[in-house]
Amino acid sequence: MNKKITSSFASEKALQKHLFNLKINLKSNYEFALQRREVPIGKCIPDFIYINFKELPNSNLLPRHCSYRHSFIIWLLKNRKKLKPIEIADLCYENLKRIEPLIEDLIKAGTIRKLKTGYITLQNKLFKQKIEVIAVEVKMYRWTEAFRQATEYLKFADRVFIAMHPEKTPKKPDSLNMIADSGIGLCEVGENELNWIIKPSLNKKQLSPDREYVIASSAAKATQTLWSSL
Repeated sequence: MNKKITSSFASEKALQKHLFNLKINLKSNYEFALQRREVPIGKCIPDFIYINFKELPNSNLLPRHCSYRHSFIIWLLKNRKKLKPIEIADLCYENLKRIEPLIEDLIKAGTIRKLKTGYITLQNKLFKQKIEVIAVEVKMYRWTEAFRQATEYLKFADRVFIAMHPEKTPKKPDSLNMIADSGIGLCEVGENELNWIIKPSLNKKQLSPDREYVIASSAAKATQTLWSSL
């Protein structure tokens, strides 16, 4: 049976700020973690993103200003292993001349390398990286709205959960079952800790290129100052 916890927050912003300073206490084999509030990802803006790394990312392996299009090429190569420049251009729905400068940026940074066969592949270190992206939606009230937004995060996050005021979390079994069946987690934010009602499941779907964009934004030199270490 879940323990009862109490908390008092004047606003949703206060709840978010408080959560930022709490440990989320999800079991993890990762050594390092970064966090950031309100990360714009297309039309989505999760209240929090946590990124867990087996080892701290090497910012020198990414272009200083790593754009979404750079990230999309990385995503393609993670999924296809190796591609020729013209194949990358076709998959980006662009002509080769517009894609070649992006490929050059990634080669100069050491993100990718060109093989003698003409194929492009990721550096071995990037193939071996173990990374987990966790997205969070914070709400004082309106759990159904939080759930709707959280389901969008399943497109790019390995795990997703909703964090709410203890007195406002859904209590009906049908509501809790719907959240649990989606793989999304649910917790109550207390004064000193989180109380997990439903732990988030690992998202086993193929994740969108947005995931690579989130990871790159935390690792690239131009943006990593926006992220905090846990």
